[in-house]
Amino acid sequence: MVVSAERTQVLEMLALGTVTVEQAGQLLEALERGTAPAAAPRRPQARGRATYFSPSQLVELRVHGVDAAYIEGMRAIGLGDLPPETLIELKTHGVCPDDVTELRDAGLDDLGPSNLVELKIHGVGGALVREMRSLGFDTRSVDKLVELRIHGVTASYIGELRQAGLNDLSLDQMIALKIHGVGGAFVREMRDLGFGEATADQLVEMKTHGVDAAYIREMRGWSADHVEDAAL
Repeated sequence: MVVSAERTQVLEMLALGTVTVEQAGQLLEALERGTAPAAAPRRPQARGRATYFSPSQLVELRVHGVDAAYIEGMRAIGLGDLPPETLIELKTHGVCPDDVTELRDAGLDDLGPSNLVELKIHGVGGALVREMRSLGFDTRSVDKLVELRIHGVTASYIGELRQAGLNDLSLDQMIALKIHGVGGAFVREMRDLGFGEATADQLVEMKTHGVDAAYIREMRGWSADHVEDAAL
């Protein structure tokens, strides 16, 4: 006896046009027998936007929760005729039509399947895109948006650096500062010690090698003592 859910899945695919009547019949017969057909039916000529899946592909789609509604939803936003492996990857990572719509509304255009998966994995949504754009950054690069999320560069962090006097920095510079732990407090400390003109690269180098306020004061104290000794 065919399991009701599996029969429903086949009928949904038939209604959507993703299988032919002949393929649906073969798949239902295979489910009745509990075995796959000896060979997949011949792939017919494409008709309009329909995509025809073999029984084995239908099984994989079913296992990963890809149903007719999901396929139709993706088609409705312009992602039609995707191969089974791509549909499975998108579904597995939780990419849904609403995600694509949100990103597009935020102004992101480079939204092929691989980019959608990458953005979803790292939690990049429309809010981040709009946030970075409101701060004056170019947000067209998917890779750059992912980098921002991976390294924790947020609007709050950018505001902290700007309040400390670091303006007009690129996203790459922001990322480098964050990676090396340069925050607003460190920038202000260096400025208070007379390094107000230090560049982002110089601040990163100082932070990386432990040139902090204590070390600078120690070295200045030594220098002052050395000058006094030399004058005697």
